[in-house]
Amino acid sequence: WVRPAAVDTARQPGPGPAAVDPPRMSSSRLRRLIKQSLDDPNSYEALLNATAEAASSMRMLAMSEDERKYRRCPVCQEWHREDEFHCPYTHETLPEGTTKEQFDEHLKKTLKLKEEGKLADLPALDEVPPLLKVTKALLFDIEAALPLEAVTGGKATWRPNWLKVLRNATHLDEIKSNALSLQARIKDDWCLSTFNPKMWKTKLGAAASTEDAYNLILSLDQAINFSDGYDNPGEGDTKARPLRKMARPELALKWGYKPGEFYTDKKLGITGRALHVQDGRLVIEILHPSKTKGKMKRYTMSQAKQALHEAKMDV
Repeated sequence: WVRPAAVDTARQPGPGPAAVDPPRMSSSRLRRLIKQSLDDPNSYEALLNATAEAASSMRMLAMSEDERKYRRCPVCQEWHREDEFHCPYTHETLPEGTTKEQFDEHLKKTLKLKEEGKLADLPALDEVPPLLKVTKALLFDIEAALPLEAVTGGKATWRPNWLKVLRNATHLDEIKSNALSLQARIKDDWCLSTFNPKMWKTKLGAAASTEDAYNLILSLDQAINFSDGYDNPGEGDTKARPLRKMARPELALKWGYKPGEFYTDKKLGITGRALHVQDGRLVIEILHPSKTKGKMKRYTMSQAKQALHEAKMDV
């Protein structure tokens, strides 16, 4: 699957605050593809491409400088980097640093276990219908496009298990549960004022078909301000700013700074928590001194190497 070209993601506020508007790209073409997917097991790619044109998260990821370094597994729908090894049997992505020889050995052992019937308890991901697969893909992309600042709890604490549950999901109820869990973590000020989370949760909870759930999850996608595009979300007189580049915790780790760990800048007299790398800068959330607590300090790699030292804090 090739991502579509970048398009303008600016959105205008919808009708009153009680509204949960249907997706704009739920056009006749998209609806036709959804209906077709119910009978055609080979409709996955066409439906995924149509969704990528409609979904704000997918369009934003297409604009990311890192996008070309990632690939989606067409079975489990999870993303993995080009230089990572993703097992086609267990659908786990092997740890960073795994060699080709180690991956080949993993495949050999896993295939043997499969032939011996010892992997029978794994979810039947290859049997998931096309529309449910695309709904999973959309949820993966909504989460991937959300900056750390847009969610509560810190992604490092809940994200690994959330991704695992979604990766292994094969039924509608599992998808709905994951979507509700993700929406509950999104801060209200990152959504349009026209989005009514209570109504959305009620409708998704009552959704009896994959099509209904898909449309509601797409409406959530279109209600989120994934970028810095609004000074006052949902207001008509706002001025757009450049799109937010993707926040990448794994890049911080590659730089040598573990997300969630504490570091001090003795020259500036600040201590903070490492978050991620964004726009080529390591982002540190300042925790001390109290007068600047909660503010962000950004470092290039060379600046971070010169200024930052590991620290311990009780928070």
